[in-house]
Amino acid sequence: MGAKTLLTVEQFAALPDDDLQHELDEGELISTPMPKSTHTKIACGTYDALKLALQGQAASVYFEPSCLLAPHTIREPDVAFFRMERVDESGYFMGAPDIAVEVISPSDTARLVIRKVGQYLESGSEEVWVLYPEERQIHVHRKSGITVVRDTLTTPLLPGLHLSLADLFQAV
Repeated sequence: MGAKTLLTVEQFAALPDDDLQHELDEGELISTPMPKSTHTKIACGTYDALKLALQGQAASVYFEPSCLLAPHTIREPDVAFFRMERVDESGYFMGAPDIAVEVISPSDTARLVIRKVGQYLESGSEEVWVLYPEERQIHVHRKSGITVVRDTLTTPLLPGLHLSLADLFQAV
């Protein structure tokens, strides 16, 4: 096996648009296919629920933000909740979101998901929600452990949020 070509954040930012999604994992370029409609519908439903729960709060929710987690690591969660905006002059969100949301696609591997969850938590996320459309479950990862949600998702970070999994996964 040959040596990997590692990229800087500047080289990553200069990549051409090639209809793939890209992330940077400790300098290694990770490319995945663009999500399909079911994935996008679930991510949009999650975004809408977070946006509704945020009404009147000084916080923001974003769809696929580029988050600079470490000097050579950029992740793009499907949805992200930030208590306060942390954008630098390069346009990247600095650090992990308070809540990172990843919707699992057929191309995602367990290794990749576990790695992303770890990186988000190590970089400051309080919760990482991993949505499994086929199983109709959400795994909520915290530093204290994992909770499997099968009915309604709530979180102390957003007291007004009551996300029905039946409604969220209706696109499946």
